[in-house]
Amino acid sequence: MKLGDAEVLRNAGGRVTLDMIRSLVVSQEILKTTDIFVIHHTDCGGQAAVRQHGMLIQAMLDKLPFLFGLVLRLLDTLSMTGLLLKPIRNLERSIYEDVEKLKSNPMVPESIGIYGFLYSTEDGSLKEITRRLPVRGKKLQ
Repeated sequence: MKLGDAEVLRNAGGRVTLDMIRSLVVSQEILKTTDIFVIHHTDCGGQAAVRQHGMLIQAMLDKLPFLFGLVLRLLDTLSMTGLLLKPIRNLERSIYEDVEKLKSNPMVPESIGIYGFLYSTEDGSLKEITRRLPVRGKKLQ
């Protein structure tokens, strides 16, 4: 792989979000991206989010203006904070979930291949977990 062959998008926890999908659409249209690789890794901070959930919510509340803090508390009360923090309880499951989220999004056409991998920080190996092969010739309507 040479410089410019890949566009790397990162976020906390490495989860697919609406903002990530927006960036991928730009990449598809401007850079003519043909494949998406979702790569999660072992020893992920997203797993720490599960263990440190209460502390993370409190840190967010401490940094937010009062009104936003009330909204965050409401979301937490409704058990919706998983949508905000995207905690990872099972790495392989999270890869399946993120690939499925991309596959089911109408902004990601079938002509885009989607591959899910788990990177081991212990030994540097890359294990394929799931994939959607591209249907070449199909374009976004």
